[in-house]
Amino acid sequence: MKNCNTALRILAITSIFFSQGCITEKKLLELKKNWEKEIYEDSTGIVSTHPSRPFKYGYALKREELNDFNELLSKYDIKNGETVASVGAASGWIEGIFSTMTDSVEYYIQDIDTSYLNEFQLNNVVKHYSSLRNSPQTNKFYFTIGEEHLTNLPENRFDKIILNNSFHEIRKKGFAHKILKDLKSKLKPNGRIIIDDET
Repeated sequence: MKNCNTALRILAITSIFFSQGCITEKKLLELKKNWEKEIYEDSTGIVSTHPSRPFKYGYALKREELNDFNELLSKYDIKNGETVASVGAASGWIEGIFSTMTDSVEYYIQDIDTSYLNEFQLNNVVKHYSSLRNSPQTNKFYFTIGEEHLTNLPENRFDKIILNNSFHEIRKKGFAHKILKDLKSKLKPNGRIIIDDET
């Protein structure tokens, strides 16, 4: 945020210089383009508010990049017809990718950050990845806004609940025991919780 504010201040000052004839229009447009890139992209490119991005958080992959996620889908063993929740999933972009390789799965996307997970962001994820499928979208998507110590997911519903790189955040805040207890009540009798966390 500090870099964004600095870039905006410099851009405003540069615009004044342009209006006074101190720099050319071409130079101003070049500087503006570079500063917009700095403002809208972080070092990983995973977060953006740039208007060209279909959704704010996650990678908007191209069709030829989808196969990179086959191994992850296989590891989670998501089968057609299952009901799957992803806790701490931000915009649901990974589940969007999975939806290009699965059919008739109910995906519940859960997060506590409403700037990344809301109806608009999830609809954009679904729209983007539905356009990359070889056939019409058959999966269903729902979103749930949780709390730090509760998922707010429906009870006794899930074949699998996935925590992909989110459990370390839950542990750090001291809610691991409460969240795991909460998740257990959300599973079907033979359901599984999958924790996949590099941190």
